[in-house]
Amino acid sequence: MLAKVTSMRFSLQLPSFSISLWFRAFAEACGRFPAAMLCAAGFTGALIQLVAAESENTEVIRLLMASLLGIPTSIGFAALAERAGWEGWKHYALQSLGILSAVAAYFLLHPKLPNWEGMQIPRYCVALVIAHLWVAVSPFLGRRSAVADFWEYNKRLLTHFAVGTVYAAIIFVGLALAIAAINALFDLHWSSRVYGYLFALMAGMFQTTFFLYHFPARMVFDDEEAGYPAILKNLCQYVFVPIVGLYFLILYAYSAKILLEWALPRGWVSSLVLGFSVAGIFTYLINYRLPEYPVSRWVLLYQRFFWWVLAPMIALLFVAIGRRISDYGVTPERYFVAHAGVWLLVVCVYFLWSKADDIRFIPVSLALFLLPAVVGPFDAFEVSQRSQVGILKEIFEKNKAFESSGLLKKDLSDLPDEDRERVRSVVYFLSEQGALGRIGGWFSTPMATLAPDSLVPYERAQRVLELLRLERQRINEVLYLSAKTSEQVSYAVNIAGFRTFYALDLMTWSPPSANAPSAVHLSPSGKALVIRLNGARSVADTLEFGPRLRQWEIEGLKRESLMPDSLSTLNWSVGQRAYRLFVQEVWLEEKTQQVRQLKGALFVK
Repeated sequence: MLAKVTSMRFSLQLPSFSISLWFRAFAEACGRFPAAMLCAAGFTGALIQLVAAESENTEVIRLLMASLLGIPTSIGFAALAERAGWEGWKHYALQSLGILSAVAAYFLLHPKLPNWEGMQIPRYCVALVIAHLWVAVSPFLGRRSAVADFWEYNKRLLTHFAVGTVYAAIIFVGLALAIAAINALFDLHWSSRVYGYLFALMAGMFQTTFFLYHFPARMVFDDEEAGYPAILKNLCQYVFVPIVGLYFLILYAYSAKILLEWALPRGWVSSLVLGFSVAGIFTYLINYRLPEYPVSRWVLLYQRFFWWVLAPMIALLFVAIGRRISDYGVTPERYFVAHAGVWLLVVCVYFLWSKADDIRFIPVSLALFLLPAVVGPFDAFEVSQRSQVGILKEIFEKNKAFESSGLLKKDLSDLPDEDRERVRSVVYFLSEQGALGRIGGWFSTPMATLAPDSLVPYERAQRVLELLRLERQRINEVLYLSAKTSEQVSYAVNIAGFRTFYALDLMTWSPPSANAPSAVHLSPSGKALVIRLNGARSVADTLEFGPRLRQWEIEGLKRESLMPDSLSTLNWSVGQRAYRLFVQEVWLEEKTQQVRQLKGALFVK
């Protein structure tokens, strides 16, 4: 149901369903934005692969993220080419830069590295934000571009994206309910993955096609074309402005409270101020041309005094985040909040003293502020790591933890409790950042040996803390592995030559009766099976799990739950008997490698 919007009066006329309209929209989008549609196809295919995969596939994740980044980047270059009047090969060559950005992202992303969550994902998210800002400003970077055209262009993008999202959601829900009904009524036993496939198609291809089909064909708009849809006008007057006003009223009341009590603000207030400020700026941008129309007095007051109201809140933000940094040092989160505060201050000063009120300054300045925050010698991660290493060194020097050689002592268990907790916190942080190498010179064992990258960040940090005798006493976690996926209903096990079968559901805390004629149970240590075939008087066979315990622990620490086929079967020979164990599910205690519970089947020959 793709609707062509012909007037910015926004009387959205929704045509009847037409197969030809679908094909026409897709064909036009591919012809005008081939690079973006190619990236959308890559995103959709990767998402389908992730839904179909039984385990995490890092290559598919890289393709998904790279393709997603390539979509807005390609659209921005296409809009720039159209504004410049480029046609033919020049138009498509400029779009191809978006594909090159996706290729670069694919090779720069490495999910298996220890800094994946701590550094790579934040950097990727910032790149995604900049790519969307690029779409917003790319056709209007020249001085001759009218601010009114810039606003109208972005209003159209926002409206079409919102309408496309609503269409996609409604169609997805409708088709999902239809699939569920067919599946239940006709006993087809379709996999639940079909809903994931449908979501991928709607999010990847339908939404992108809808958006690009309605993408503005020109960047200069007549006054007759400009205007506010009634729904947007009402949202601005009666929803956005009152809610933002209420938020700032709450913050001003809190500011009065801390002044009366003469107390520093709580640290989390900085994030609250930042969130409300962003919401306020978004509302300011949407309302930018609303004063030209008959509106309530509140909208006029909002547009006139918003930046004056925001200025004291920026001061509150700096005081709050400054307190957190002073107490606990710099982290990427605190860096971003402080950095955003500086950006808010610059934007606020610009709109208070500039007579131009050029709203293009907001996205352009935001992109310019975001880049050095994630790339360069003073980015969030470099500054945060230096700050936390400095805190760590200060704690160790205060407690005389360094030997004369500059290496740390082997046993730091006598550190005060407060310092122990700070050291643990910093070590975990450095591990998540993939930055344990910054303190590698304090240990006689190379960090690559002590805490190899093959371990998850938590385990790497634990290795360092255990060496210093600073690990926290904790209950060992129970790891879980299963030989089947949620979609499997049967197994295939080679049992040729075996004559007896035992179905197992064993627990270490539930031993068998001593008078049972035959029994199979877990040993008290949880490291072996004990089998007695001919009653209590017969000699029991003990089947040790051996190295398989460590292999199960390694797989369990990956948190993927699925046991590889090679680890689900064990074989033993004891005298004239042969045993084959097929493990369906196993619960294993971390570190002690004790099997707490086991389900499966034992075959005896």
